Formats: sequence, C-alpha cells, structure tokens
Amino acid sequence: MRLSIDQVWGRLGIEQSRPFLRLDVKKPSLRLEIEHPVLKVKPGRVELKIDSRECRADLQMYEPEEFARVYAARAKRRVLEHIADTASQGDRLAAIESGERDAIAAIAWENSFDPELSVELVPAHLPKIEFRVISGEREFEEGRVLVQLEKGEVRGRLEAGVVRGYLRRAPELHIRAVGSLLDTFA
Repeated sequence: MRLSIDQVWGRLGIEQSRPFLRLDVKKPSLRLEIEHPVLKVKPGRVELKIDSRECRADLQMYEPEEFARVYAARAKRRVLEHIADTASQGDRLAAIESGERDAIAAIAWENSFDPELSVELVPAHLPKIEFRVISGEREFEEGRVLVQLEKGEVRGRLEAGVVRGYLRRAPELHIRAVGSLLDTFA
C-alpha cells in the first residue's frame, strides 16, 4: 500500500496601519503700527515798510486826504492873491486915470509870465525804507513704530501605527492511501 502525504502550509496574515504624525502649525505674525514723523516749518520772512509820502509830495503826488488839504490851502492862497492882485490892478488903473503913463506897461509885464512855474522833476527826499527780519519756526514730532509679535506654534499629535498578525490559514497534513501492492486473496 502506498501512502500519499500532502502538506498544506499555513498562512500568516498581517494587518497594519501606518503611523501618522499630525502637525497643526500656527504661523507667526508680525503687526506693525507706524506713526510717521511730522516736521512743521514756518519759514522766516522779512517785513518791509516803505514810506514814500515825502518823496511823492516833492512831485506833488499826495494821498487822498493830504491831496485835499494841500490843494484846499493852495486854492485859498490863490484866491487871496487874485483878490489882492485885482485890487492892486484897480489901484493902477486908477493911477492911469490920474495921469501915470508907465502903469499899463508895468501891468503887461507882470502878466506876461506865471511866477509859480515849477520845473522840479526829481524828488528832493528819498523814500524811507524800514525792514524787520522775522525768523522762522520749526517743530518736529518724532515718529514711532509699534511692533507686536505673535509667536508661531507647532503642535504634533502622533497616531501610532498598528501591526496585527493572525493565522490566515492553518497548516494541514493530508495523508491518503493510494493503491495496494499486496495480494490479499486468500
């Protein structure tokens, strides 16, 4: 008799899950608050005062109030002079009637030119110039930079891996009798 032995190997099974490292990252942040510097400048200046009243008076150019005063006085003086002149001419004409011969020639000579003729074109006085220097001002306000830093943070959480082994298939041994070589006739 012959025996047939078959061996079936057992099988092992493995279940595994990989380890996992979970990272939570909070990035750092930098916050800036900027206050700009300020420069205030008030420039210097010059105050200039020019008094040209005397200069313009030399050229007979007056301010309105002064013009009225000067020309009123001049008109009054001319009226009085004209009255006096007319009276003296009347006296001379009376002298002609009384027989004076040179009175007409003297009157003609006096009336032939204007005795108040003015030919001044250049003022006798210079303008008065006064000045005052006023210095400028500066004001400076410093700027600021405020920095606020929030630190970053990294948190890690490890999920462990698992390896589990199990018997997937048990080993087997199969023994069979195959045919017979013995003669069993009796």
